[in-house]
Amino acid sequence: MKITDYLGEKEIVSIATNKTIPKPIDIEWRLTWKCNAKCKMCSIWKFKSKNEFSTNLIKKKIRELKKIGTRKILFSGGEPLVRKDLPKIIAYCSKQGIISEMNTNGLLLSSRMCRLLVTAGLKKVNVSLDAPNEIHDEIRNVKGLFKKVILGLKNLRKIDKKKQIWININTVIMKQNYNSILKFLKLKEIVDFDSINFIPVKINTAWVKKLKKGNDSYWKEVAENMSDCVLSKKEEKRAKELIKKFKNKANLILVNEKEALIKPLKRCFAIFFHTVIQPSGDVVPCCYFSKKESVLGNIINQDFKSVWLGEKYVKFRDSLKNNNPSCVKCFRYSNLNKFVEELILDAET
Repeated sequence: MKITDYLGEKEIVSIATNKTIPKPIDIEWRLTWKCNAKCKMCSIWKFKSKNEFSTNLIKKKIRELKKIGTRKILFSGGEPLVRKDLPKIIAYCSKQGIISEMNTNGLLLSSRMCRLLVTAGLKKVNVSLDAPNEIHDEIRNVKGLFKKVILGLKNLRKIDKKKQIWININTVIMKQNYNSILKFLKLKEIVDFDSINFIPVKINTAWVKKLKKGNDSYWKEVAENMSDCVLSKKEEKRAKELIKKFKNKANLILVNEKEALIKPLKRCFAIFFHTVIQPSGDVVPCCYFSKKESVLGNIINQDFKSVWLGEKYVKFRDSLKNNNPSCVKCFRYSNLNKFVEELILDAET
């Protein structure tokens, strides 16, 4: 989904320059912290999921999101498929005219689950696959996971004959797998997928060292996990070269190509169009702001609109005008930021 699919360029500029109220067209909803994998670069599986949303409350909040202009919801976690009601939630989004996408490690993509997801109207699935072989099992700490993911993707393609669901592969680039990038070319011969997204682990060792010395327990633990994953400058250079070679050889869409190859931008405009809902109902501006101080409201006790347009959110958006340090090393929204920045520059000339 491109932002211009739902908003005109003039409206985008008006929102990004604070002349028009922001529109949350793109939501990430973390339905649960529960996860059936134990990935090297992630600590979410250690989180405790308490007081998660009921199915009925989720439906109520989906209606609220529709009223304020949400057009797409990405369901993530943890592992969203551990919630047995996920197909019902996706079906309700479809009924409300909201596009549903899902992140998954692929472990629970049984034939039955694939059939339910296709029937519910899921439009895109992002499947984590860090290497086209058993290296993936080592990174995710689940024996046999690679084979199960491949089987799950085959199940999905077999059932989804009309190719209603776009299959994207998410590959986290790190020390353990950066030399395997070109091997994904052969993977396409085994299983049919539509695109691949190479996501670099925070490629800045100074950033990791700073986090490890900090007082924030969450980010300190993240830094510890990432220490043996972060690419050296030499490895980073090699990874970029391999991604370029992959692009030249692959008959595939390379998602967020620029995010894997360019330096991140300092200014973030995603906060005017995107937000994240946590399993507890807490609303945070994006996936990189997860600590308590970053919570801008809770939609269990408030309607979404009052949080999105509330005083805390307004102050946070204003704070990013001064280049929030947490955003400087972010790659996730670089394509969006670059596009919006160019629109603003064009509008000023």
